[in-house]
Amino acid sequence: MTYSDPTTNGASRAKKPPEHWVAVAALITAATGVLTFLAGYIGLPAAGFDSPAGSAATVTATTTVTTTATPKTPDSSETSDGKTPSAGSVTERWSGPLLITSVRDYDLDLTPPETTVSTTTDIGLVETSDGQEAVFDDYNPLALVPEGEEPDAAGCALLSKTQSKSGLSVKVGRSFCLRTDKGRSVLVTVKALNVDAVTIDVTIRVWEKGQ
Repeated sequence: MTYSDPTTNGASRAKKPPEHWVAVAALITAATGVLTFLAGYIGLPAAGFDSPAGSAATVTATTTVTTTATPKTPDSSETSDGKTPSAGSVTERWSGPLLITSVRDYDLDLTPPETTVSTTTDIGLVETSDGQEAVFDDYNPLALVPEGEEPDAAGCALLSKTQSKSGLSVKVGRSFCLRTDKGRSVLVTVKALNVDAVTIDVTIRVWEKGQ
């Protein structure tokens, strides 16, 4: 037997879908909405929604390391040019010209050397001889330096110990060594004589007392 669809006013009515298919379609629609929301939340593109995970900024930490250089402490044994003086070296205390007269005595431990009337006397002029030699008093032992030589502090100290004399005649241009009352080595060089004034011009080098 053949049945025809009911009609309304002569037109055929559309069939209604079964109720269980309607329920399935509703579930699918709801699941799609949830998936869309989750996709947007975790950073996947989703229309009209910015994901916190997708927009998180990357923070870069920069560490600055400061290195402080420790300055070198100068060695107290070094000289101004950074060199270490050799063992036994003696520094120069004073050097320069000196006019010696026959009526004065001189203390060579003073800087510069000065005349003195005390018992602290290192050198004194007795007389000039023929305008060629100066005769020095024997306050301290004097040692003539070999001609053409110019000893240092150690050389003068050695000459004063081994070649000294009481009183000495020294020609112009020659040198002699002596040791002061305070133990300093001295080199004296006769430069010129003035017979009439009984004076002599000399140059003197005084070293500090050796160790």
